[in-house]
Amino acid sequence: MKNLLAIGGLFAASLCSTAELDSAQQFTVTGELKPDGIMLLDYADERPTRVPDDMDWSKARVVVAHEIVSPEGVIENVELASGHFKDGSLTLEGEIDEQIDARILLYAGEGNPSTLKVLISPGSTTSFAVNKKYAHLELLEVSSKVRDVSQAFTITGDLSFGEGELDGAVARVRASEYDASGATRGLIFGKVMLNNGKFVIEGEVDEPRVVNISIASLSDFGQTHAVVEPGATITLSSHDTSLRNIFATSSKGKHSKLIDAWQQSKEYLSTHHDYQVAYQDYLDAEKAREEHVATEESDDGSDERSVESSVAETPRYRDLLLKLNRLRYDFLEDVAANAEDPMDVLLALELGAYWGDEEALPIYDRLANSLDRDLVLRRVIQDRNAHALNLARAGNDLSLTIGKQAPHFALPNLSGDEVALNDILSENDFVLVDFWASWCGGCIATFPALRDLYASYHNRGFEIVSISIDEEPAKWREGSETYNPTWINLGELEDFEGEVVTSYGVNGIPKTYLLNSEGTIVQKDLSTDQLRDFLVEEYGEAIEEVEL
Repeated sequence: MKNLLAIGGLFAASLCSTAELDSAQQFTVTGELKPDGIMLLDYADERPTRVPDDMDWSKARVVVAHEIVSPEGVIENVELASGHFKDGSLTLEGEIDEQIDARILLYAGEGNPSTLKVLISPGSTTSFAVNKKYAHLELLEVSSKVRDVSQAFTITGDLSFGEGELDGAVARVRASEYDASGATRGLIFGKVMLNNGKFVIEGEVDEPRVVNISIASLSDFGQTHAVVEPGATITLSSHDTSLRNIFATSSKGKHSKLIDAWQQSKEYLSTHHDYQVAYQDYLDAEKAREEHVATEESDDGSDERSVESSVAETPRYRDLLLKLNRLRYDFLEDVAANAEDPMDVLLALELGAYWGDEEALPIYDRLANSLDRDLVLRRVIQDRNAHALNLARAGNDLSLTIGKQAPHFALPNLSGDEVALNDILSENDFVLVDFWASWCGGCIATFPALRDLYASYHNRGFEIVSISIDEEPAKWREGSETYNPTWINLGELEDFEGEVVTSYGVNGIPKTYLLNSEGTIVQKDLSTDQLRDFLVEEYGEAIEEVEL
């Protein structure tokens, strides 16, 4: 086996019995084969490939290995234990002298092994599961990354709604912050496959922070937030049998102070109950209406009065949802504006207080002068700047109304040549400026219709300029090759933080502006059907659509 070396005297590991091992130094790793399951992949995760359906799992080999650096500076992998699955499970045992970072490697078929990074301690038991469709490894029930118990927090959940409902479900706890260069850095505190609906994730933090907890099953998905800090214990529950209604609680600490204070209040719980009832009533009414319309259509074609009545009425659940949000934000905004502890203020902002409001900016500025400089660099300045950019974009979007002059820009095409908007306008009657990205499904969905309209009306004076906001040139180029925009294709490649994106008020994509030859906005945020109607009105039906 490649790069797996046994180093005498450093470790002793084998598939020997428990009696032959020093129990104080023993570790155990157990594995189970699962027929399927969810894969919550992060950017750093390997992208698994599907294995053959007839894979012989008894021949798959599992290795527990530890990476070390030899005195000569050579990186070597030490095999601690290895074995094969028998009847869908395996147990490996070995010895270590101290807590170590290890890897579980699964060799199943050809190619590189699937890998799972784990932290193993003397006397510990680590369990993992294998998604048989993709040979993907996931910790089972318990994930622990704790080295310093003084900084440990714990998140637990028991979501056993019913037998089999959460088979293969995965829970993940993560957050993000900025590094010294201003780039976003993802923080993964733990990821684990639920076992009979239960899970435990243990992690470390040296300061209070907001984390996102997400749980995905084969049929459901939910997420919520928690505030973790050293010593915190967070419990995950659900208001019903749906992952969509999960929530986190704690008996003490900043989570209790900043989340439970409003989320567990009598008014919030009562309103949330009313919201659930109203939403179910709405779903039942919609189902009944659809069945009624289908019956009427089968008789005489339609039931327009029933449809119009449904559209005209605002469902009660929407008003209750607005009330729930207001209960949350009123509390958090009061904390952000008035709390004496600057950490409480920061956490309130991170939980959504004043997002999209000018009031947030002076609060960020006060925090920049009252918190530790390192913390300010990681969690204040970049968020403050992002908030200001969001406000600027929103303001520009509101100001760029029909009849206003569109901002000028000059951006490179895939060949690196600068293309100026003014030059494009001077050669055409109308120009559609379309913001997109290779990851935007809604953007890509418009391309076939845009391609047809471009082919029909380009020679009559219509042009399209697509501006990619992909962050990586390779993604832009790959997306362009895959989805083939046949018109002018430019790139700013700064996500939503580019100068052109900001000047055009782009807070979401697809985003479109239709300009005349003088650069005046004629329409904005058009659907492809609306664009087609406009072009037909200006130029007439497309030539290929005219009957001769």
